[in-house]
Amino acid sequence: AQGVFLFSVAVLIHFVLLSSAKYNWIDGPYAAPAAMAEALPPSRQ
Repeated sequence: AQGVFLFSVAVLIHFVLLSSAKYNWIDGPYAAPAAMAEALPPSRQ
């Protein structure tokens, strides 16, 4: 039971860190918000 609890806490901590801009190691701190991202470059539309 303790292992399940510790795994749950670890997953929760990782998701909290991924949701913050400073500690998001996948997108990085300079990723544009989804609302500002374009589907295609202007030349391809």
